[in-house]
Amino acid sequence: TWVNNDGAISLEEFTRQRSTPEMCKLLEALDLDGREAEKFFVLIAGSQDGTIQMADLRLACNRLQRAPKRADIAVLSHGLIQLLESVDLLRSEVTGSPLIRRSSFPVR
Repeated sequence: TWVNNDGAISLEEFTRQRSTPEMCKLLEALDLDGREAEKFFVLIAGSQDGTIQMADLRLACNRLQRAPKRADIAVLSHGLIQLLESVDLLRSEVTGSPLIRRSSFPVR
C-alpha cells in the first residue's frame, strides 16, 4: 500500500511505487523521471526523511500540472530576492565586504 495508517507516505514508499502503473501515469503527466520525482517529493516533504500526507501530495501534483500564474512567479521572485539578500548579509558580516544592492525583478 502507498500510505501508512495516518494517510502519509514516506520517500521510501514513494520510491517503491515508482514502477506501478498508477505512479508511472502520474510521473508521465508531471513530466518527471525517477530522480526528478524523488527531488519533487523531498521538495514538498521538506526533507528526505519526512513524510507527506497524500492530500498534500495530490495538491502539489495538481499545482505542478498547471501553468504558473503571474502571482506564483512574483512570490517566487520575491522569495529569491530575500534569500539572496540574506546570503549577501551573511557574506558581508563574514568578509567585511559591502552589501550588494538588489532591486525587485519586474513581473510582466
